Amino acid sequence: LVRARRTLQDRAARQTVLAELGRRALTAPDVDDVTGEVLALAREQLGGDLVCVYELRPDDGLTVRIDDAERVRLRGNVPAGRDGHARAALAAGAPVAIPNLAAARPSLDGDLPRDLGAVSGLAVPLLRGGVPRGVLSIHTRAPRVFGPEDTAFLTSLANVLAAALDRAATDSELRRLAVTDPLTGLANHRGFTACVAEALADTRAGVRTGEPTVLFMDLDGFKEINDTLGHGVGDALLAAVAERLRAGLGDRVVARLGGDEFGILTVGPADDDALDVADIVTVLLSEPFGLDGVVHTVTAGIGVAVGPGGEGSAEDLVRDAHTAMYRAKERGPHERELFDPATRRHLLAELSMRDDLRRALDRRELHLVYQPIVSLRGVRRLVHVEALLRWQSPTRGLVSPADFIPLAESAGLIVPIGRWVLEQACRDVTRWRAERPDLRALGVSVNVSAVQLREPGYWGEVGAVIDQTGVDPTLLGLELTESALMDSGELLAPVQLLRDVGCRLFLDDFGTGYSSLSYLRSFPVDVLKIDRSFVGGVGQELGDSAIVAATISMAHSLGVEVVAEGVETGGQAAHLELVGCDYAQGYHFSRPVPAGQVPVLQERFARTARAASDAA
Repeated sequence: LVRARRTLQDRAARQTVLAELGRRALTAPDVDDVTGEVLALAREQLGGDLVCVYELRPDDGLTVRIDDAERVRLRGNVPAGRDGHARAALAAGAPVAIPNLAAARPSLDGDLPRDLGAVSGLAVPLLRGGVPRGVLSIHTRAPRVFGPEDTAFLTSLANVLAAALDRAATDSELRRLAVTDPLTGLANHRGFTACVAEALADTRAGVRTGEPTVLFMDLDGFKEINDTLGHGVGDALLAAVAERLRAGLGDRVVARLGGDEFGILTVGPADDDALDVADIVTVLLSEPFGLDGVVHTVTAGIGVAVGPGGEGSAEDLVRDAHTAMYRAKERGPHERELFDPATRRHLLAELSMRDDLRRALDRRELHLVYQPIVSLRGVRRLVHVEALLRWQSPTRGLVSPADFIPLAESAGLIVPIGRWVLEQACRDVTRWRAERPDLRALGVSVNVSAVQLREPGYWGEVGAVIDQTGVDPTLLGLELTESALMDSGELLAPVQLLRDVGCRLFLDDFGTGYSSLSYLRSFPVDVLKIDRSFVGGVGQELGDSAIVAATISMAHSLGVEVVAEGVETGGQAAHLELVGCDYAQGYHFSRPVPAGQVPVLQERFARTARAASDAA
């Protein structure tokens, strides 16, 4: 009776211990702590000398942790042939008790616990997901027969430990997924930044030699591959690029930072020059990629940033490489750029201007001025005006369009700004028509970027503005640059839609792009504007004069009218009239004027025309 009571007390105590251990197994941050408690409890409750935990590796080998009653602890891989008892439990998927290790069959000669003096042992499998993934065993240096209570308790400990190991494995996998790109298996942006931070810290602490260097790479033309061949091909190409970088860059950290952007971290010897690594990447990408029988040639823009002495943050270093990459891409495909601190200052200035520009429209800092376009046939008459955008900033003063228009395009601000310009120009021309009957035929043109034309429904917006303001659409001109039309063949459809609305199309800055009249047959151009760089030499430079005359002649043969830009002298105007140019624009006639001065300008031209008529 006493023995039965003691057995019940021991069983209750063990259940209490197991319950507390189970709770800790689900909450303890370090699985090693739980493992240590399991081994200690097994030795304490079962009276063992050696307690072992074996874990099955992916290569089917075993790692072991052995806690000895004599405070000896061993960790490491188990040599083949020295894991017989553990292998027996794994194979059986059930507890295996061996009272006499020396007499076991098959022989356990060389078994690790036996070599450490074990005589008897009990091994139970660690079941994870119902599959044996390891073994918990206890051994004694004196003969011992382990009974059912012992087996039950050790099995319960094994279950607790298996749960702890499962949780640790799940946590580890979640941490891995959080820093891993699922498509390529490379580090993602978060994982890459963590690696850069570690490299910078090691460099500051003197753990590593060499300077941490980040390369930020963006594939050239990847969007076109995605758009034309589909995302499946695009993903396959990204995976192939990732594998080639991983295989070719050795122990350097390679990451996919998002989209078609990749990062490379190198912390090498002093002669491992940053640009040399960029050259290695270029060579790696030079071999075409074959996907589903189609060969793809890949190039990339690469930005490089070096963290001297490990200074700065990881975010700063990645950002600097990103900035340098954009500078490389601006120069064209297949370029590389080493980050210069001046680049950062330039970028910060751009960001500041961009923020100011976002607010400029709401704050009414933008306004329009108008430059007249004058007829060269007979008496000089005001026939058209070009709307020119100006930005009067309270902090920057008058900002040049050459500075803020490209910024507006890159920041996506050109669309709302362009809409405002169109609306304001149409309101102004409507007001002029109401004020002066002789301005009812005055046309107005606004500059339109390729970015605006690519906006879905842009032509519909133009039609809506025409309806709202009541402007005659035949008096509205839309000016596009030659390079924008030539670089974007897909603009033909929206351009034609704008013609269908009734607008006229002006081809601006002719001569600065492809300088070819052949494509005028494809695009419905009404008016061609010869760039000022050619006009400046007419009447003086034979080359410029010949080019201008030939352009006018060919344009007229296609039914296209011609405006000469940048006319600054009466001699230029006279020569242009002589060679048949239709219209002229420039300081010789007038500088750009505010909207309120256009009627005054018209009165000036009217007086000149009346004086010429009276003189005749």
